[in-house]
This record gives sequence, structure tokens and C-alpha cells, in this order.
Amino acid sequence: MGEVRATIWRLITTHLHKGAAVSWHGADLDFTGIPITTDLDFTNTLFPSGTVRFDQANFSAGTVNFREAKFSGGEVHFIGAKFSGSTVDFHGAKFSGGTVDFKEVHDWSHPAIGLPERAPGLRLPPPVAGEPTSRHE
Repeated sequence: MGEVRATIWRLITTHLHKGAAVSWHGADLDFTGIPITTDLDFTNTLFPSGTVRFDQANFSAGTVNFREAKFSGGEVHFIGAKFSGSTVDFHGAKFSGGTVDFKEVHDWSHPAIGLPERAPGLRLPPPVAGEPTSRHE
């Protein structure tokens, strides 16, 4: 089953990459409740419009790269998501419009790395005493 999931994820991310032959830029995608336990590559993907939901997704293993992704419109939600073990990497991502919302995550014990402190449309979870809001590694 793991190989099938990995193939499905590769198909989805291929259509979101900059320069995709068949573009899904601006598509509404719903990954609500999905366990993320494998490496995913959203590097150089475009989010110009539409709504992408990772609500209640569980990022528990693997590496999820959003490196150099461009968030210029639309909405990306992580409501109720758990960041409990995956390395979720936003180094070099550009936030110029739309909304990328981490404000209501359920578990931020392993926060995403590379997120700026402030950017247009970026909503980080409220700080918890003694815990980082993001890691800049």
C-alpha cells in the first residue's frame, strides 16, 4: 500500500510543479485526515488560487518539502493538523498573497522549518511557552 500512496503523491505533486505539462495550479485539493508517513516533494510548486486542505493530516514521518514553493493566492489550510515527526521544510518558499494557515494546528511539537516570522497571508500558531513557533534551520 505504501508504494501506491507514494505513486499517488508523485502524480499530484508533478501537476503542481512550476512548468507542469498538465497543470493543476489553482485546483481545489482535499487531503483532510491523511496520514503523511512518506517523503513528499512540493518543491517549486505553485499555489496561485484554489483551496488546498491538509486539515487533520498527521505529519508523522518522512520529509515534506515545500522548498521554493510560491503561495501567491488561494488558501492552504492545516486546521487540526499534527506536526509530530515529519520534517516539513519551507526554506525559500515565497508568500505573496492568499492564505497559508497554521493558526489552528492540533500538534506543533515538531514545527515546520524555514517559515519566515512574517509574510503576507502566513498565519502561524500562537506561541506556547518554551516552544518555538517555527524552526529556521
